[in-house]
Amino acid sequence: MRLSVSPDGRHRAELVREGEVPWGPEYYRLRLDGVELPKRLFGDCLTWHEGSRYLAAQEWLTSDPAAGPRTRVALFALQGTLCAALKTVEKGFAERFRFVPSGFVYTRQFHAPERAEEVEVEWSSIQGWRPY
Repeated sequence: MRLSVSPDGRHRAELVREGEVPWGPEYYRLRLDGVELPKRLFGDCLTWHEGSRYLAAQEWLTSDPAAGPRTRVALFALQGTLCAALKTVEKGFAERFRFVPSGFVYTRQFHAPERAEEVEVEWSSIQGWRPY
């Protein structure tokens, strides 16, 4: 189990190992403040908003090596227990997360190192917040 605590110490994210794909990385189940998110898998990339309002996680949409990797950023709004999913990265990983005043920045990393692109998402463009 990997534990990550929010900067203000009020929230906990626990990654519980679920398995590992043949091409390398492990994947996990996620518990937020003691509540496990059913039927969802995550990588080990977690980043807290400095004000502890949000958590960004690398969500895996498949653990099947033939179909993946397929990942996306899952943003959790902890005060409202809401989650929004950003655009899926096909055959690559969403990683290197950081919060900026206007929103959120992450890297879409594909198999070839030269195929990386940074994506900035403004808060106002994030849609589809749903309870987690």
